[in-house]
Amino acid sequence: MYGSDDRTNAEVLEYAHGHGGMGYYVHPVSSPDPFAHTAPVWIGERGSTDPFARREAARELLEVLIVARTRLRAGYAGASIPRLEARFDEAVARLEALSAPAQGRPR
Repeated sequence: MYGSDDRTNAEVLEYAHGHGGMGYYVHPVSSPDPFAHTAPVWIGERGSTDPFARREAARELLEVLIVARTRLRAGYAGASIPRLEARFDEAVARLEALSAPAQGRPR
């Protein structure tokens, strides 16, 4: 099942319990989304709102995300992963918007 599953941790655990597997399970993180990262990424300086730094950071993160998406697709080759693909699509769209030069504003 590894590599072809797009279910949440809770769904997978419920399935395992329902089929007699895993009499108990203690997750090391008490979060429903243990792999989510919510900490801010500071570029330049803490709390930086410099437009140039923001655009450059978004551009660099977009490049990394494109490589990560390629690896994701290779790792899940042949599997249907619509939720993961949708998350990547949202991230790409947001980073593209952030990396675009500001329009209508003098430089």
